[in-house]
Amino acid sequence: MSQLSQAIKGLATDPPVEGDLPNRIEDCLRELRRAKAYLWHGSPHRALRTLDELSWNIGTESPRASELQEKLEEFMNYITSNVTSIPNYSDRHRHGEPIASGFVESARQSGGQQARSVQKFERSDRTMRKPAAR
Repeated sequence: MSQLSQAIKGLATDPPVEGDLPNRIEDCLRELRRAKAYLWHGSPHRALRTLDELSWNIGTESPRASELQEKLEEFMNYITSNVTSIPNYSDRHRHGEPIASGFVESARQSGGQQARSVQKFERSDRTMRKPAAR
């Protein structure tokens, strides 16, 4: 989100295009904040609609706008791919539940490291065994 926000702010350096609203940058930033709020509240479909509107407001008149469109499309694809995994953080916060998933990730990664260690040990154990004498 912060990368998209910075990219939108960078559009201010582009020359104005005929038909642009005078406060186009502020409107785009407002829409991005609205999409962020929808994601925070567990409404990815609303966020996607808002990001789609933002995409129309950005346009493709400049190389900077085209680059922003690509980033925005990539973010929208990420949300679409993970729509079932996006939690309602505000609800979690309200109920005192953790809103970060870092503890889950570290547990999963350490579990994977343990499994790799066991496999490595088993391989080294096999290589240390002497072949049976004939």
